[in-house]
Amino acid sequence: MNAAHDVRPYGSRAFLVTPGGGVLPASYARAVVRPEVVDVVPAAATVLVVLAAPSDEVADWLRSLPVDGAGRRLEGDGDSGLGSVVIDVVYDGEDLAAVADASGRSVDSVVALHSGALYRCEFCGFAPGFAYLSGLADSLVLPRRSTPRTSVPAGSVAIAGPYSAVYPSASPGGWHLLGHTDSVLWDLANDSPALLTPGTRVTFRAIRGSSVPESGRSTTRSPDETKPAQIRVVAAGIASSMQDRGRVGYAHLGVPHSGALDAALRDLVNRLVGNLVDDAVIETAGGLVLEAVEPIVVADSSTGVVRTLSPREQVTVDPREDEMWAYLAVRGGFDIEPVLGSRSWDSLAKLGPVALERGDLLRVGPDPRTDLTTDLAPPRAHAATLRVHPGPRLDWFADDAFDQVASTEWTVSADVSRVGVRLRGASLLRHPDRVGEELPSEGLVTGAIQVPPDGEPLVMLNDHPTTGGYPVIGVIDERDLGALVQARPGGFVRLQQVTRAREGGGVA
Repeated sequence: MNAAHDVRPYGSRAFLVTPGGGVLPASYARAVVRPEVVDVVPAAATVLVVLAAPSDEVADWLRSLPVDGAGRRLEGDGDSGLGSVVIDVVYDGEDLAAVADASGRSVDSVVALHSGALYRCEFCGFAPGFAYLSGLADSLVLPRRSTPRTSVPAGSVAIAGPYSAVYPSASPGGWHLLGHTDSVLWDLANDSPALLTPGTRVTFRAIRGSSVPESGRSTTRSPDETKPAQIRVVAAGIASSMQDRGRVGYAHLGVPHSGALDAALRDLVNRLVGNLVDDAVIETAGGLVLEAVEPIVVADSSTGVVRTLSPREQVTVDPREDEMWAYLAVRGGFDIEPVLGSRSWDSLAKLGPVALERGDLLRVGPDPRTDLTTDLAPPRAHAATLRVHPGPRLDWFADDAFDQVASTEWTVSADVSRVGVRLRGASLLRHPDRVGEELPSEGLVTGAIQVPPDGEPLVMLNDHPTTGGYPVIGVIDERDLGALVQARPGGFVRLQQVTRAREGGGVA
């Protein structure tokens, strides 16, 4: 029997677990099998467990969960049971010489150390297929670059802290680049799109020059060119994209949940045209103009009415005056090939049907043969006060920091996207014992309030990375996320504390 595991509430229906008894997070994560669990994300030292609904029973079960001792790492253990991968590397990275200087070694010695180690995938995060590999030689352990690069090429082999990794796609990054590889880390054509998953053993093999292939985005635009389009994009507007209920069950591979930011408006416009709740809608920050190619029934959240567009008739979709996002549904839903079970465009992971562009021809699914809803959708009143649950890392902050969260009038900054929104109004100080300390990366949930060293909170939204290294002081209640995402820059919100029914237990 393992020692009791530390289980901390993480919002209304998630828990952050630190396994006890020397059990590895990846091993613990493989043991979490229950119908109520929809996502399990192992990280550096913790496991995020996300439930379909709040449950005290699952929390108690997680504390005493038995994990097979064979799942622990043993010195010299060369078989995790999950296979091994050899990655060929051309060691020509921009930071290779700087890493050699910092470690007091020659370039050849750095290459020999990096390619001579046996690595293990501990967890995935940051981006789909981005695997954090333990096993890096102590002399190569370096902090991240003080100034991250705005773009790191796909296939870059890099190190930071105690980990090595390969960038599956081009993205910003602050790791030290040692070289590049032609290996494909993420391929949706495979049944298992991630080359590396938690527990996989990895070795890097030094080779002489090759070329890095361009990383194609895993996207969809037209599923069936032979089927006539029913609607045309005349003006794409701002951040207009397809969104549905999002992706569930892929966070352990670094794939965010995504989906419509305002779930209530997504469901509303689908209901108005008689669609199923799973049908995709268009989300836009404004300026979207569509033109019917064939007669088509639409509903948008700007007007809250259902209408039939005749050929060449146009509809403009803008958010209401007090909102950031608007939605449009077509009867029958949009006929788009799902990616990992969803038709949502993920702006961070670059998954799904790409953001709309002028001239796009959109196809519509079959008529659902349902009755049309005749009621209208009057403007909603958004709550100015949002409920917030204590986060799993309150011990990282000053004793009064969480009270300060609720006593401050927060301003929504212009630093907002589908990934997150920054709030300004107070600096949340860390506990003196934690100043200058770095938190090992761990799982994130939508609504999590991360606090960087500067003290300004950043709330994670639908396209957030699946793991992060800033402590989470609180979690916005998912019932209030719609009000948060609809708050315009310069607007104000207040947070009201939600407490748990009992210490370490479920939600009150």
